[in-house]
Amino acid sequence: MKFQKKKWSKFVKFSMLVASTTVLSATACNLLSPENDKDKKESPIIINKNPGKTQPSVLPPASEKYGSRPNEGENSNGSQNKEPTKPIPKNPNTSPTKPKQQMTPDKPKEPSKPINTNKQVENKFMFGNILKIQPNEVYFAKNLSQLEKDQALAAYNKTSVMDINEIPEKNDRGQWYLEYRDPFTNILFRDYSYHTNEDGSHRYMLGRHGLIDLAQEFKRKVPFGPEVFDLEAINVNNFNVIDEKANGLYIPNIKNIYINGSAFAEKNFNSYQIIGGIMPTLFHEYMHHWSNSYPEAVENGIQVSKSIAEPTSENQKRVTKIYYNPGLQLSDSSTNQTSGLVQSWDSYFANNFYKLLNYDVNQYGYLSEDDIAIFDPSRGLNFNIPPLEDEINNFLFKRLTPKKIWEIANNKPRPQELSRFEENTPLYYSPDRAFSLSLGNLRYVYSLTELLPREYTKYAYESYFQIDDENPTAKAAPGQATITWFGTTYYRNDPNTGKVYSVFSPSANAEDWSKVYLNNFDSKSRSGMFLRGDRPFDEENFPGLIVNSTIMPNSVFDISSYRYENDKYLGINFWGQPSYELRVHTLPPEKTQNRSQEFYDLFLNAMGYGKTINQIFYQSSWKWGQNKGSVDVDESKANKVKFTGFLPDKKYDGIVVTKPNGGGFEKTYFNYYDTFSFFGHKELDGGATLIKDEKITDRRQKQLENRIYPGTSSNGELNKDYVSYITKDYVNLYDNSQVFLWEDKNKDNQVQPDELNSSDISLPENRSVTNSRGWNIDEKVFRKYALKSENGKVLVKRVN
Repeated sequence: MKFQKKKWSKFVKFSMLVASTTVLSATACNLLSPENDKDKKESPIIINKNPGKTQPSVLPPASEKYGSRPNEGENSNGSQNKEPTKPIPKNPNTSPTKPKQQMTPDKPKEPSKPINTNKQVENKFMFGNILKIQPNEVYFAKNLSQLEKDQALAAYNKTSVMDINEIPEKNDRGQWYLEYRDPFTNILFRDYSYHTNEDGSHRYMLGRHGLIDLAQEFKRKVPFGPEVFDLEAINVNNFNVIDEKANGLYIPNIKNIYINGSAFAEKNFNSYQIIGGIMPTLFHEYMHHWSNSYPEAVENGIQVSKSIAEPTSENQKRVTKIYYNPGLQLSDSSTNQTSGLVQSWDSYFANNFYKLLNYDVNQYGYLSEDDIAIFDPSRGLNFNIPPLEDEINNFLFKRLTPKKIWEIANNKPRPQELSRFEENTPLYYSPDRAFSLSLGNLRYVYSLTELLPREYTKYAYESYFQIDDENPTAKAAPGQATITWFGTTYYRNDPNTGKVYSVFSPSANAEDWSKVYLNNFDSKSRSGMFLRGDRPFDEENFPGLIVNSTIMPNSVFDISSYRYENDKYLGINFWGQPSYELRVHTLPPEKTQNRSQEFYDLFLNAMGYGKTINQIFYQSSWKWGQNKGSVDVDESKANKVKFTGFLPDKKYDGIVVTKPNGGGFEKTYFNYYDTFSFFGHKELDGGATLIKDEKITDRRQKQLENRIYPGTSSNGELNKDYVSYITKDYVNLYDNSQVFLWEDKNKDNQVQPDELNSSDISLPENRSVTNSRGWNIDEKVFRKYALKSENGKVLVKRVN
């Protein structure tokens, strides 16, 4: 088997979600069973340092592709803002040294109770001792019988082991890990050991049962389509690949997600809390995988739109160029450089994403004096913080309009927009000024590459914690970690002073919603929905006050509470100075009414929902190279593909691809699926406790009623029911080969000419069906192909 060796710095393109944290102050469950029961004290450990053979953590350079959620501020006592750690230095060779987190943990103890998947136990919510996915947590085609629905749901709830001890412990390059393959998605879930105990056993954050729970919760909480079968693995705590600055990482050419769970390990969190804590990151990273599979799957030679604002119809195939360069410095802007990565996106998707989320709005947000006073930390006893009204003009929503933010992050550098900034100018978005963006962070956070998973997380993520539950942090015992809808508070030892200080890490959804609604999301007592001017503010010092905290219009839910300001020139006053009057306005209704259905339809369209062949996925065969920062790729397999798509029924058995020069054909059978798991939301999600007393909570039921599935669109094609499929085997493609649907009419497993049909094949009209991806579009290792409809035939065409 021949492998092509490639340097990671050239070959691996990536997307990360970087940890945002703030230092607050110096101060001293399994889903169903107690996975993390403790027995005796162990010696202190260092989290993030891999036991066994130590290898440097290597991250690809920013100029190659994606990046990560920036560490947007780590501040002493929530008052003094430090420059955020930049997520992606221009040419990093290795990640920074990992900080030592020393504590005295208890040793976790695995339960010995087996997982019996052959029978239901105790009640309808349990499958063995795994929480079952319920019928209203997936979408069934309306024409399915009850038996077919039951069988489809049983496939969701199936596990690949009968006993947790069947999950093997493996070793790779000195790293110990547990590995579990989910039988439905076929994804490998790995939990890497972060410490070796004195008795030689290895310590894991999730453990065997927690790993199965994570696989189950992925199917419950992450929206996915056929592209899920193209994801190879989800890796937790592999610190040879991901470092402490990143919460998550997606590497598209090896189709792997990496999750950093160090904020939750050794904190006395149960499995429910740990999974609830890392799930927003997993959701975010999966949407990078989704994006790489569809709107970023473009071929060379497609007509380029003039700008992001140029309208594109649903049946036009165009691409929009996005200039991705979060490492660009202000000093580079004067030369109008376009260095970095020039990305190509499906124009129909990019243009509508831009407009639906109001990134075309060129107005500055407005807050009244009363609104500002509500959130002012200086009205308490924190005299170290200047009054909020004195610094409100340094906040992101006052310094930049949504349109200017988009242009800075996604267009060529434009000096006139940046001339009033220094590179490290803090653009605040939390009232205590503990969280801010620098221009470098802003170029990353608001790049289209990063916006897609961020905005879909805001839109469709379902938190395990309720936004209006009382925040336990303020009343927690000294040193006790807590987790809420808004984020996680935990404690670290300062190795220099010996003091213990608390650290707040916001959840992904809370942090991004806090750029839309000003709120004290990092407060130890924060709870309750955002203030949108629709109800009196319930606080003793402000009885009955109506507060509107809406500062940005970037939401597809109702955002009519957004107001913007501009000054009307009144002329020269008595003293000979120009005089202005502040005017407050609202956006037109079409920009602020609920557009959640249109947003969902946009993603269904990008996916190719309802198209007979919606995408082709190349085979990925790779291994880590001997040299630091390299992977070895098997070229011979990289050019084989699987087909995915949607059909109205199961009439056809598979797909046939002809070989050149009359050399026969290759056939591959369909694996059909009766369910659909890609969902949206009608309204902003406020979270829900999943289960109580071994029953699904009423709050969770209401949370599920907020979902959107196919059937509610004004687009009739998106309202139809389909079965999805992925082909069982990878097949070779050849230039000018013809593609057919195959119906094995006589069930002899032999292809006959009268069993082939191409007239029933439909392809997406606004994007390509291709094995070309944003990261590999210029890689010569891959032979790029696209399917084309020509004269009633579906042909394979070489496109590179």
